[in-house]
Amino acid sequence: MKIICAALLLVISFTTSSDEYWHYQDYLNKYPHQISILRSFKELVENAAQEISIKQVKKTKIVMIYPEDQVSDYWRRNIMALKKRLIESKVAFELEVIPTPTGGNIKKESAKILEAIKKKPDYLIFTLNVKEHSKLINQTLAYSPIKLILLNITTPLKSWEKNQPFFYVGFDHEEGTQKLIEEVGRRLPNGGSYAVLYHSKGYVSKMRGDYAIKELSKDRKWKLVSRYYTDANPKKVEIALKDLFSRNKKIDLIISCATDISLKAQMFKADHKFLLNGWGGGSAEIDSLLRTKNGIDFSVMRMNDDSAIAIAEAIKLDLQGNAKKVPQIFSGSMTLITKETSSPEISSLIEKAFRYSNERN
Repeated sequence: MKIICAALLLVISFTTSSDEYWHYQDYLNKYPHQISILRSFKELVENAAQEISIKQVKKTKIVMIYPEDQVSDYWRRNIMALKKRLIESKVAFELEVIPTPTGGNIKKESAKILEAIKKKPDYLIFTLNVKEHSKLINQTLAYSPIKLILLNITTPLKSWEKNQPFFYVGFDHEEGTQKLIEEVGRRLPNGGSYAVLYHSKGYVSKMRGDYAIKELSKDRKWKLVSRYYTDANPKKVEIALKDLFSRNKKIDLIISCATDISLKAQMFKADHKFLLNGWGGGSAEIDSLLRTKNGIDFSVMRMNDDSAIAIAEAIKLDLQGNAKKVPQIFSGSMTLITKETSSPEISSLIEKAFRYSNERN
């Protein structure tokens, strides 16, 4: 595999610090009492909202930090679904949303986290992507009554074993990637050459991109030729792919770690033949699958609103004095979708995935 240095690109060697985290199933195996808690909690998420059983003295204050400027609608839908579920549950709340820039700007991201902490919310929702975030979280866990909800991460940090955040919630990145890799095996049983397009350096790229490499490397039929960090920036994706195809006559597969990357990469399919995945199955990816001739070939579709509903149910249980009924981790369900998935099936999945966040709801 060639190592490429460029101002806007970073090709990296394969290293992983996944041992810092409990993998989803490993955590449940270590703490089997969580399984029954999780089972009961999933029923709450799947069922219709129930009104809160106590009279609140004051509104509960929630602050959510989310990455702005993404084509993926995952975070926007989470905000919408969280509000609607809390309203249906008759929870008195105020929700403040703080956007933060995407693309691995750690200094700005950390500043937004500090801004949120200073607001002294009852619950703080954001994601954990780099070690610098974990340092701030550790300080908050140690010295603040704020209850942290980590969205888009389902693998608890081992270093926080005795003082974990209130709730980890999302869609397990490794489970989703496994579904994608299984589909790759069905479509390309003889293997081939492939490249990986990462988002920014951090947790999600490791759990999606590095895990994909780990799984494909089990079979000698697969040859990894290049890896790039792109920050999910369209221009960086374009530069990466131009570099990739200038160095390789044939690429059989491009592993994308994010929706924004896939939507830019699909533009290269007009001149090059390769298999391309999506990640998440949001509106833009579904449109690509159904309507774009040279678009995404398949994706793993999250039942998107599950994560927001889970947050609402966790908050409600806590307010009712039932925090012990909140599992430490929750991963929503996912299903594989392809260009061959029928329109009626897609419509059914959309109804399920976006049951609160559909604009018409």
